[in-house]
Amino acid sequence: MKRNFSRVFCLGLVMLIVLLSGCGTEGEKQTENIDGTVPTPSAGGNAKESESPAPAGDFPPIVSLGMPQNSGFLYGNIINGGTVAESQGQLFYRSSVDKKLYGEGEAGKLLVSDYPFDQAGNILFSINAIDGWVYFLQEPAQGVFKVRADGSEKTKLIDEYCEYLYVADGFIYFKNIDDKLVYKAGPGGENSSVLFEDRVGCFCLVDGYIFYTEEYYLDSRLYRVRTDGTDKELIFPERCDRVNVDGDRLFVIRSEDNTVWSMKSNGSDARMIEGVIARNMNVADGWIYFGNLLEGEKLYKVKTDGSGMEKLSDMTAASISLTKDWIYFDSYRISRSGGEPETVQ
Repeated sequence: MKRNFSRVFCLGLVMLIVLLSGCGTEGEKQTENIDGTVPTPSAGGNAKESESPAPAGDFPPIVSLGMPQNSGFLYGNIINGGTVAESQGQLFYRSSVDKKLYGEGEAGKLLVSDYPFDQAGNILFSINAIDGWVYFLQEPAQGVFKVRADGSEKTKLIDEYCEYLYVADGFIYFKNIDDKLVYKAGPGGENSSVLFEDRVGCFCLVDGYIFYTEEYYLDSRLYRVRTDGTDKELIFPERCDRVNVDGDRLFVIRSEDNTVWSMKSNGSDARMIEGVIARNMNVADGWIYFGNLLEGEKLYKVKTDGSGMEKLSDMTAASISLTKDWIYFDSYRISRSGGEPETVQ
């Protein structure tokens, strides 16, 4: 009898200890991460939980970053205003003198369009050149225009106040400045429709995807969506701007400190490029061309791995567009191989 009582007493004591060990508040419990490690408490306030801009494991699939087929633009040019484009050995650019659209090739310099430049203050930008046609935006006349490379058949396609024009794969993509939405239209401007409902800051068209930042006052983080408006995904979780593409990587300027970041197309492997502080940049062929904020926005270039920093000009570079041979910045251009700037006539 005593033996049975001892067994019952011991069993009850064990059960009591188990119950007491589980009676704590939520704040007293210590959880574990999936890998078995104990999470570090947050420092609170403005402290960052990680040096990485995005938590591992939350990335969407990597997608191709090839140039869209049958496109008439260079990624970074449109982000920088798109004052120059190159197609089939011919150069199309906006003159810094009279603001008209010119072509330059084997036959020499050709006035492609002075339409509709009958009003003072008209500005032409977002130049695309493809299949013998030149597309561009123009304000304050507002709209999307096209003209043949020889200057004939000038046509207004879309009568809206636009920016960031991309012509690719038989469609026209643009941002409406009034409602901040991205639209897609047919090659003649027909069937213009909203692609998705986010109000956009800037965007870049990349091989079946649109990479964009939401309007600065709303979010300004980097997202991507398919060109049919589906499958929205967060790519870079911090405020940023000036989306560029080179090779298999994206490049953005982080708004907080104007640092330049590089990442894969799904946001993984995000890296800050040391020593590059910029408000504008254009990235191509393994080089970043930028106005160095540490040097009064003088024109610099640096390799995308952060090496080979070089000053190209003592002149400021608020906007930068590229062709195969030239760097266009503000009202000037300079050879990509170096030399002295010259005025874009």
